[in-house]
Amino acid sequence: MGMAKLADAPVLLVGDIDRGGVFAQIAGTVMLLEEDEKARIKGTIINKFRGDVSILEPGLRMLEDKTDIPVTGVVPYFYLDLDEEDSLTERFQKKEKPGLIDLAVIRFPRISNFTDLAPLEALEEVSVRYVSSPAEFGNPDAVILPGTKNTISDLLWMRQNGLEARILKHSAQNKPVFGICGGYQMLGMEISDPTGEEYGGTVQGMGLLDTKTVFRPEKHRTRVHGTFGEMKGILKEMEGLPFEGYEIHMGETILDEHASAYNIRK
Repeated sequence: MGMAKLADAPVLLVGDIDRGGVFAQIAGTVMLLEEDEKARIKGTIINKFRGDVSILEPGLRMLEDKTDIPVTGVVPYFYLDLDEEDSLTERFQKKEKPGLIDLAVIRFPRISNFTDLAPLEALEEVSVRYVSSPAEFGNPDAVILPGTKNTISDLLWMRQNGLEARILKHSAQNKPVFGICGGYQMLGMEISDPTGEEYGGTVQGMGLLDTKTVFRPEKHRTRVHGTFGEMKGILKEMEGLPFEGYEIHMGETILDEHASAYNIRK
């Protein structure tokens, strides 16, 4: 609404009927607005409606009477595979059919950028499960630690609820563990936050990589490319292959020169 004021723009108010209570959502929002804000709302929209819209008609008329704002549309529910907000997603509840490859993704309380995994979810041969407790862990072929908005806090959460122990046991069986962004930082020997950018202090990492991470105030953003070095196990076929990607992270992760699994050329 603040942006609408700055731009002197009209507003459409949209309510999500799929979550329930859409009439209270819209009418309550209108009632709580200042008069000049109410004047900007030119119409309301009911989103994610399932079924016969004629059944909804009495409710729409009631909503118009309560708010003095016309209902300008009812949008039917469609499943669209779009990038979603980190906390408002249906992917976590989606039950995957067993695939040839079973991937367990750790569902951190502060998970972020998990849409990086959408390409894997699109493969029929792969089942992607989001797990938040040891009971859900099962016996996956690989584990993925995704990004997080607070690396140290989510590492401690995983340590306290027993997931870290399950992942370490999984790794001890020579099964792969992948880390993305904050998840990658957790795999190292140590994470230090001397200036309190996220959590503050220093904690021991999971010890699966010979790396140390130090958070800094500045954010690192760059593109990278290189080739995979010596690889082992099921990743052996990746040895020598080129890769390219990007880095977006806080601070610096230092890889021990004697433990490098790949060579990066910037």
